[in-house]
Amino acid sequence: RMAGALASCVLVACIGVGIAVGDRVARREDIVASGKPRNLVVLSVATGLACCVFWPWAVANYVRQGFDLGAYTFALAFGASLYGGGALDRCAPLTTEAYRVVAVTGYGAVAANYLLGLAVVPDPTFRAYCLLGALAWSSAAVVAVLIAREGGAQRRAVDSRLL
Repeated sequence: RMAGALASCVLVACIGVGIAVGDRVARREDIVASGKPRNLVVLSVATGLACCVFWPWAVANYVRQGFDLGAYTFALAFGASLYGGGALDRCAPLTTEAYRVVAVTGYGAVAANYLLGLAVVPDPTFRAYCLLGALAWSSAAVVAVLIAREGGAQRRAVDSRLL
């Protein structure tokens, strides 16, 4: 019971802190000058922060309990956050279509994992946490699609710049 309540509190805190930090990062001069959309930076920082908390937690569960799908899905989501945030620009330049695929795959995998937990875990507190997680990560995937759509429209309207 306590694990679900604690995880819910940590998830809500990660979302709030991640959005606040992401907003602050998005206002930095170098980020503004790069032309990267503000909401892309905020989403990437917020999801990246959540992954930095929940991925090690999932790996620890994997080691202690033998399996936690989050050890894999949070890795995918973290990759999507790094890609969206521009951390991988040198080896994989950010494009609208690639971002859409990477973000939906990474964030969607985490949402699907939470839905699986909702379906198979009987504890009501843990199920509430799984529902919260599924909603949060599904929302992240939808926001990523909207950001990519907006970036693609801007690119077509202005020039051939990438996101």
